[in-house]
Amino acid sequence: MRRYLPLGLLLAVLAHLSGCGESPNRPSVVTETPVSPPKTSARFIQVPWDISLFFNIPGGAVVAGATTKATSGGAAEGDNLTGTFVNSTGFAGTLTGVLTGNLENGTFNGSLSTVTQSGCTAERRFSGPITTTALNWSPGAHINDCGGTSPLTSGIQAAAAPPNAPPPCTYQASATGTNVPSAGGTGTVSVTAGEGCRWFATSSVDFVKLSVSEGTAAGTVQFTVAANTAITQRTATLVVAGQSFTITQAGAPAPVCNYRLNGGERTFDASGARGGVDMRVAAGCAWQAQSDAPWLRITSGASGSGDGTVSYEVAANPGLTQRVGTITATGDQDFTVTQLGIVCQFTLTPAPSTVPFTGGPASIAVVANAAVCPWTATVSSTATWITITGGAAGTGNGTVALTFAANPTAQPRVGTVSVGSATATFTQAPTTLGSLTGTVRNDVNGQPVAAATVTLTPVPPGPARITTTNAAGVYTFSNVQQGAYNVLIQRAGFVDFRSPAPVSIVAAQTTTFNATLVARPVNLQITWDPNPASVNPMAITCDETENFCWRSTATIRETNGTAATVTTWLANFYNADGSFSSTITRTGADFATSFGANPIPGNASVSSLRLLTRSTQTGGSVEYVISGVDPFNRNFSFVLPRVVLNPFTPPGPSLLRQPGGAVMEDDRPAGGSSTNRIQR
Repeated sequence: MRRYLPLGLLLAVLAHLSGCGESPNRPSVVTETPVSPPKTSARFIQVPWDISLFFNIPGGAVVAGATTKATSGGAAEGDNLTGTFVNSTGFAGTLTGVLTGNLENGTFNGSLSTVTQSGCTAERRFSGPITTTALNWSPGAHINDCGGTSPLTSGIQAAAAPPNAPPPCTYQASATGTNVPSAGGTGTVSVTAGEGCRWFATSSVDFVKLSVSEGTAAGTVQFTVAANTAITQRTATLVVAGQSFTITQAGAPAPVCNYRLNGGERTFDASGARGGVDMRVAAGCAWQAQSDAPWLRITSGASGSGDGTVSYEVAANPGLTQRVGTITATGDQDFTVTQLGIVCQFTLTPAPSTVPFTGGPASIAVVANAAVCPWTATVSSTATWITITGGAAGTGNGTVALTFAANPTAQPRVGTVSVGSATATFTQAPTTLGSLTGTVRNDVNGQPVAAATVTLTPVPPGPARITTTNAAGVYTFSNVQQGAYNVLIQRAGFVDFRSPAPVSIVAAQTTTFNATLVARPVNLQITWDPNPASVNPMAITCDETENFCWRSTATIRETNGTAATVTTWLANFYNADGSFSSTITRTGADFATSFGANPIPGNASVSSLRLLTRSTQTGGSVEYVISGVDPFNRNFSFVLPRVVLNPFTPPGPSLLRQPGGAVMEDDRPAGGSSTNRIQR
């Protein structure tokens, strides 16, 4: 168990210490003169420490190997305390410094040093009180911590050795056989120490083995050095009893060196890789290797001795052509590395890959495995419906723009576009469109009907399409969605024609649907305004020479849409009792002059103000009989409703034969006494 000085005793000792102290820098002379005379040595033992101190009057002896910051290997001028120490954890060494006061009651300020197993001398400052019963030193700054391996890591507390303890420890050591041949050998380190003084022995390397690792009092340490197979000499450090010794061993004789690389060449692809080539040579034969190309880099094994491996790295080849590099090793040994150029590869992404039958634009995203890769896009010879509209060639990544023609067939079709060895495949859907055509004729003479309106309505009903027949009576609907349709054909003067059943439109086919229109007959209607008509008392004869005149506007309308060419126009006059009076006959030219048109257009009307005169004031009625032909030379004749002539009663004496006006035509039927006239 570690023993420590009792705290109460330590405080009492510290209270009686001299108050003169020391400056931060060690004094160069002893500051107090010992009296009575002072003790010259003391020993303090408390696990793990065993410390021997020697108080030296200036000019007196110092402990061999004692060291301070000022000097290494001996006490500095002015130092008056030296000593040795052993730590039972496995290290020992010396100390030196200034003792202010004496060994019964003083203060130490100095340093401790020890040699580590690696041969490094570790040194650290310590300071603290010394009394007849104990010492208590605190650690200060490291002078050398040997890279953090110094064992001087904590403070030191130790009690005075008992009266029967051996005197303070001093150590002396000497070594023989420190120069060793390459074949190996042995040597001895002799230690001189007092009774009960413990010491340690260590080796800094594995090739030097020690017979013992520690001892007490006088003794020896045998060391054995293994054979050195290398041609260079090597050294080792032994630390025995706090003193270090250097062992020097000669290198082995130089071997006969025959250098050989176990390979002559190797080929890599453009992506690069790591590799290695072995050097075969006798042990001790040094060699070097170097590359002549920056892309061929030696990563390890650029130098070595004996058998070894040259490891290398081949960088990626950024070009399209191959390149060659050489690793040259000692002995004119060459290793050739050939790296291939980039093999261009392309990834194609079509957008979209499925094309509607209507065609349209599309594109291909081209991704190259290297920015230097050139390419040209080509369309397969069978896909004439694919056209490259942009990006036909490029380098590295790019885009190919395409246009697809509509697919007129009922079958899907496949086309490809190639870039290098890569291919993008496009599938175009079959068309769902067909066509409808036909010829429209009339039922009279079979001639084509031009300008007929043809309406195509899907089943079930949807948006309709409308077209008209040409001069040959032909109509056509293109790009019609396949399915069932109703067909309606209309033309003025003809009965509307409706398909008796839906007409089927088949994709990629032309359906023919002919029709015959039934020509409508002429249908004439007449209206009189006013009806009945009356004689104007203010203009009884309408400025004509006849006795009485009735005014009414006749409007004749054709209602079947068939043009009516008038060839004969009759005006039949009837008496007030309904009996027939007379007839006036006119020609088609007369009709055109009176009504401003001949023929009467289909679904149209013509009008004319009619002056109806009679020699009698009893009134009556007038009817028109109109005859002629339609566009197909079919005859028609219509007896149109009459206009009624109201009887006229003059307000005073009858006025007969007022002058003025021209008579169109006289009709004097046999046995009749009245005169009927129609004026313009």
